[in-house]
Amino acid sequence: MANLAVRRAFKAKDPRGWAAFRERLKKHSAEGCARTLRGSFLDRPSVYDQGEQLRACRVPTLLMFGDDDGPAIAPTLFMRAQMPRAGLAVFPWSGHNLNIEEPVAFNRALDDFFHASEQGRWGYEVPSTK
Repeated sequence: MANLAVRRAFKAKDPRGWAAFRERLKKHSAEGCARTLRGSFLDRPSVYDQGEQLRACRVPTLLMFGDDDGPAIAPTLFMRAQMPRAGLAVFPWSGHNLNIEEPVAFNRALDDFFHASEQGRWGYEVPSTK
């Protein structure tokens, strides 16, 4: 799991952080990981099957992905196109673990999002692109 393509940017820019991440992963229960993966990928509907529910969502939402997280890009862009109050943050040279790859930028994006939401300055109704 630590060597997946979605973690190559992390490994390249922060080898020590990536190694610590890999060591933490090694301590996870193999059975627990298998159950999580099964539940995350096999037992849930595709995001593409949830367009109607996403269009109905009026909650301020911040979607984020790293530009080196190939599997997440299209689904996240789909969600952004469907959700009327969703914004998007793309992290350059980043993969799937944004919070540990780019903790300062990640926390700044969240902080900006929370403050904008609290002040009623987050988003506006964007027509759906169905």
